[in-house]
Amino acid sequence: MEGEPFSFKKYFKMFEDYPKSIIIKTAVYLYGLRMTRRALEHESIRNANTARYWIFTHDRRRPSRDTMLMLPTLFQLLNIDGRKYGPWAQMSYNENSPYLIDIVDDKPMICEQFKPDEEPEPIVEIRYDPKPKYNSKKTSDGIPLPFIGSLLQNGIQLFCTVNRHCQLWDYGLQCKFCDLNATVKQMIEAGVRMPVYKKPQQVLEAVEASVQEAPGKFHYIMLSGGTIIDPVKSFGKTDTEFYLEFVKAITDRYGRRYSIQLQTIAKDLNDCIKLAEAGVTVHHANIEVWDPHLFKWICPGKEKLVGRDEWIRRVVKSVEVFGEGNVVPVFVQGVEMAQPYGFKTVDEAVKSNMEGWEYLIRNGVTPRWHIWTIEEGSEFRDQKPPPMEYYLRTSRMYYDLSRDYQLNPPRVHYAYGESSMTVTTQYDWYLIGGW
Repeated sequence: MEGEPFSFKKYFKMFEDYPKSIIIKTAVYLYGLRMTRRALEHESIRNANTARYWIFTHDRRRPSRDTMLMLPTLFQLLNIDGRKYGPWAQMSYNENSPYLIDIVDDKPMICEQFKPDEEPEPIVEIRYDPKPKYNSKKTSDGIPLPFIGSLLQNGIQLFCTVNRHCQLWDYGLQCKFCDLNATVKQMIEAGVRMPVYKKPQQVLEAVEASVQEAPGKFHYIMLSGGTIIDPVKSFGKTDTEFYLEFVKAITDRYGRRYSIQLQTIAKDLNDCIKLAEAGVTVHHANIEVWDPHLFKWICPGKEKLVGRDEWIRRVVKSVEVFGEGNVVPVFVQGVEMAQPYGFKTVDEAVKSNMEGWEYLIRNGVTPRWHIWTIEEGSEFRDQKPPPMEYYLRTSRMYYDLSRDYQLNPPRVHYAYGESSMTVTTQYDWYLIGGW
């Protein structure tokens, strides 16, 4: 079973028990958005944050070089579900999508247009994440700060991919949905010379500029990157040693004033203790997919390096170090329905996720989704996404489980009355009262 985009009127009727903002956010990320020339030339885009390529492309279809550099990073839905400010969403580009951003009454709007001879129909007003002054600054060695890290969502978070080369790709063992290494190639082809390996001093300068930009709002730093297998290729440092340098640079300067989140492979207890003592507050060892057979197929490198059962054991064990609410492995929402080996029905896929998430939550882990974007640079580039029903049921499933287990969303992912997770709707349920 695979999904296809429908008109929002049809979606709202099919899923009338779901908030409209949840449906819209899911659909436009899942199937992508295009932008009219009018939207690309409007004043609002000139004031938008365009630092999009901090880790993956997020794009269903690769934009032209000129369009690539003009696309907004994030946008927020406005005046929806009885609220002035709705969820934040990540831009996912697809020139063939029936969903688009256009200008209506001098405002950027998400619209739909299923026939080229029809006028786009407005669906919801949006506002872009504003361009920070940070974007025009450089490090002391001359690198533009957005090439080191992206300051996002009104300056709340700094996302730094400190290692843009996952060595699993060197052995053909990369996760099949991932386009991390391909993103670097795409940027180089577009003339953007983004450093593959960052330096601790560069990241520290990015943090310092972030603090200056939004001293009252800035509150967390995400450090991410590819897996290191061969230390010789990474300046003689192991995976843990490499990432620890960045954590220590930040805590030496700021102590534990700001939350540091780190995404790595699953670590044994000794390495978790080292990371926590250095200043990591939240650890993400992304499991990606729960079913053991699909894990082996979709994540061959993780299976070979650690193994699925050991990976999960390490994640659960790490709660002893980081504490409940601070162990946040990511799952790629929908990838377990990839074919030919994935689940054939929504019921099967939802059941598998329900079992896995309940087990993790019961053991103090706080898993989160990342909606599966089928990106051109991944091995799964020709796959089709599951139907909308799957995404709505699984995101609601998380909300129901969290209430059953009295599990609040991590503070660093849900603050100021809104979620900072722009590629999932699971925390947006908390935003909408009465659901």
